[in-house]
Amino acid sequence: MNRDKMMKTARNFDICAKVVGGITGVMSIVMAVFAVLVLILKDKMFQQGSLSLDLEFATVYLTDAYQVIDNGIVLYGVAVLLLLAVVFLVISYGCKLVRRILAPMCEGRPFEESVPANLRKIAWTVLAGGLLMEINKLVDGIFYEKHFPLEKLFAANVVGKVEYSHTIDFGFVYAGCMILLLSYVFAYGQQLQKESDETL
Repeated sequence: MNRDKMMKTARNFDICAKVVGGITGVMSIVMAVFAVLVLILKDKMFQQGSLSLDLEFATVYLTDAYQVIDNGIVLYGVAVLLLLAVVFLVISYGCKLVRRILAPMCEGRPFEESVPANLRKIAWTVLAGGLLMEINKLVDGIFYEKHFPLEKLFAANVVGKVEYSHTIDFGFVYAGCMILLLSYVFAYGQQLQKESDETL
């Protein structure tokens, strides 16, 4: 890849990172505001008849008897909104780090001294964001297990037993480790660039 092409590509990625960072920053604030509104207005913030269970392969819509918005549902709503606010904030921060890496690349200097450190920060951000998403999934699963037991929702003569399994996808750990490894590659490239410049 020639230098001009690298600089042009870096500028395009920088624009994308700026847009995504701005949108996720705003979404973080919106989620936090909605969390406060749900805490204050409680059941008024929920649409009547909106409770449903997403079973990944199907969505179960509940009858009016199960459409009661109690304190458990309100607290669950607040917890999910706050978790989403933090996730959006982490994504926005990650976009800022990406832009810090792209800034020297836009000027044709891919092995700038700050790049490896920022890559390490992105790796930790990916790990933190992935962990938050998995916590969100776990909160979802535990809430549905406690609040809407499937053995009561489905006909007893059809369902003999219901087993709940809460799983955590560790793919984010792999991604974080790969970015961390990439930071060491850039640190090595930066060292070679420095030695080359000193030789000249």
